[in-house]
Amino acid sequence: MRSASSYHLTIAGKDPSARLDVSVAGPGQLQANLSEPQQSFAYIALGKDEYLKASASFYDSNPVLAHNVADKWVTLPQSGLIPLLDLADTKKAARCLLGRHGTLTKIGTTTLGGAQVVEIDDRGELAGTSPARFFFSADARRDLLQIEQTGVGTAGAGDDSCGPFLGGVPKTEAALSTIRIDGWRAHFEVAPPAQPIDLTASPYCGTPLGTQLSPAAQQFLLAVFELNRALFTVSQSCGCDGQNYLLLRQAVAAEVAADDKFAAALQRISATGQLKADLNAEVVAIYASNQLLRQAAATSNIYQYATYSDAIGQSKGQVVQASLRVRADLGLGSSTCSFTLP
Repeated sequence: MRSASSYHLTIAGKDPSARLDVSVAGPGQLQANLSEPQQSFAYIALGKDEYLKASASFYDSNPVLAHNVADKWVTLPQSGLIPLLDLADTKKAARCLLGRHGTLTKIGTTTLGGAQVVEIDDRGELAGTSPARFFFSADARRDLLQIEQTGVGTAGAGDDSCGPFLGGVPKTEAALSTIRIDGWRAHFEVAPPAQPIDLTASPYCGTPLGTQLSPAAQQFLLAVFELNRALFTVSQSCGCDGQNYLLLRQAVAAEVAADDKFAAALQRISATGQLKADLNAEVVAIYASNQLLRQAAATSNIYQYATYSDAIGQSKGQVVQASLRVRADLGLGSSTCSFTLP
């Protein structure tokens, strides 16, 4: 197993509708499909690039993603969010699948799928192991072909570095699974999806993936998403080069309207304590910034508008700082959004 660089693997549980299917094309290259009654996803890894297409239920705690990118390919903003990449490291996969075991007994030659195989059984009596039947090809390669979990695991720490798919020890009979491996050294094509959505770009920037979100965080992210969409439209034709003052004033009006709508949405978030105080502080900062923008846009020319630039920059900086405090309260990272605005 360690010497091979490609293979195909399936993991199936007691429920026939639950199945993980993985094709490993080489180091750092794989494609996978997970289907379960509650959720499903497809995943592609190509070196440092990872892509995901998931059902709405996969994003159930993030309404922004559930409503807007369900069943669409997205580029994952960081590695490791889907714990499958270790399967493309055959040395690690071999260690995780075969390295930790209890007392082994060679049963001998039998048949599997019409082919001769060698069966070795694991008592799984040691901490962090589980009873299982291992089947290897009967030829000189001794390729691992199947692992059938036959009993609940023995309590104790397993190998945390192996992740849930390679290092999981069943805690109940319902969790027992069978791992089938074929296609050793076969050729598998893995290609990037066409036009995946960039979650670091507007309007998704700052929306986390793989996080259990509180109701308040969900409300906040929905409000931010709508604000990002509006500000992106403003930035596309803001007249910020100063060549068209009418266009600039129109952009200011659109930005202020979007900010006011966002502030109203923040006020509707159910919150108490420090979060409530920080939400109120952000609303106050937004209204103060908008007041300056209105005053600047009420001037008769771009030169008079420019006299407000420093004050506008400072007020927007206060909005940013207030938003960072709210995001910290909600357990959210900073936003990656950047717009060209008046």
